[in-house]
Amino acid sequence: MTIRSATVDDELLLLVDGVVDGAVAPELHRHLSAAEVLTVGCVVVDLTAASHIDEGGIAVLAAAAHVLGARSVPLWLHLSHGRTVRVTDASALRALLAPDGEAETA
Repeated sequence: MTIRSATVDDELLLLVDGVVDGAVAPELHRHLSAAEVLTVGCVVVDLTAASHIDEGGIAVLAAAAHVLGARSVPLWLHLSHGRTVRVTDASALRALLAPDGEAETA
């Protein structure tokens, strides 16, 4: 997995590619934690190039959504097929990222 990050205006943008699993979850967590110390109004994670996301990666995204949500900072995910969803709930996030996930919002 590789992560590229940039801050544009008040948005933290993360571009993630490769396999997002428990082994690389700490790196993803580190990047998402930057939003906690930066003054950002929004976090966008582009997962269109991620080949697989396991429970470890989902847990990191869910925890970030919880922490950011408590600060009223939205977490958006760019997914394959041009879908963009706002993450507000860990269980919906899991359903969304499941291989057969049909959810339109998380």
